[in-house]
Amino acid sequence: MKIKFLLILMLIFTTSVFAQEEKSKIIWNIKVNSFEVKEKLHTVTPVTQYDRSVVDVNYDNVPSNGNVYLLVDLEINKTSGGNRPFAWKDFTVVDNEGNKYNRLENDNFLQNHNYNRMRGDDLKLGKNNGFICIELPKKITEKELHLQYEYEGEIKKIQLK
Repeated sequence: MKIKFLLILMLIFTTSVFAQEEKSKIIWNIKVNSFEVKEKLHTVTPVTQYDRSVVDVNYDNVPSNGNVYLLVDLEINKTSGGNRPFAWKDFTVVDNEGNKYNRLENDNFLQNHNYNRMRGDDLKLGKNNGFICIELPKKITEKELHLQYEYEGEIKKIQLK
């Protein structure tokens, strides 16, 4: 009788262990608030000098020849505990042909154009908001693009529409 009881318990235990769904390794929720394609960025900012005169300062940024800027306003939130940072090297824009494009290493210029820039180092905690900049060939902006985050073989895709 005890053996039957133990066998039934073991069967129930092993069945419940195998029935559990494997948890996602990606602990970051990624949301696109908006995005825009720009052929150039131009901003004029009035700056007050020491003598109280005002001078207009021009900020101009232009992508490489034949390219455009894709500006993406993101919200990236950590969904559970753990030591896994959100690494920008694992975050790309992918076109229909599978070509991958990374965030510009230095998109600090976004602040000169009144865009709230997302931190450029690996994200480790909480809620993170802001714009990132990716340079893309002009010809592919008409194609369907998606964002992709890869972590330990798992891929999370976010459609850009």
